[in-house]
Amino acid sequence: AVRGLSVFVTLTFAVIVFPVPDAPEIPATSDFVTSMNFEITNFSAYEDGTTVYYSIDGGDAKEYTAPFAITTSCKIVAYAVNDGNESAKATATYTRIAKDPVINVLGDANADAFEGSIEVEIATENGATAYYTLNGEDPTIESTKYEEKLTIKATATLKVIAIEAGEYKSGIETQEFIMAISGN
Repeated sequence: AVRGLSVFVTLTFAVIVFPVPDAPEIPATSDFVTSMNFEITNFSAYEDGTTVYYSIDGGDAKEYTAPFAITTSCKIVAYAVNDGNESAKATATYTRIAKDPVINVLGDANADAFEGSIEVEIATENGATAYYTLNGEDPTIESTKYEEKLTIKATATLKVIAIEAGEYKSGIETQEFIMAISGN
């Protein structure tokens, strides 16, 4: 052994740290009629090596590669992964609804002051079925099904809902009909 001689060894290590990717930016929770486009708006900003995944209603995660159409109500969860680092999850619920029905008063009648009777038609789209009440209560699938024009002969509150494919509901449309009181 040699006395008085010291040997120092310096080792340098490079540590590569992959940052946690930003969470995907997805459309906000919303209602839609027929279909909607699902797109991760910051998808092109991800660096090489980052993979974006999404799942629908808790199903298996799939790799996101391009926008796609949603045609049924669902909950989507999306996240990004880079070298094992997972981003925060982005979650939104999308609800398919039927388009609101349209109440059409026929002829020159005035719904605010009619005499005798007034005729009304209800229009829907996409094969939806209309259900209605005349007593001001909110309609359901158990209410009267609209099949032909209505003849209203007294003051009434018509409320209508459209239901498409037995499950997609519209908002409720309301029309007041007031029978005029004629003086003698």
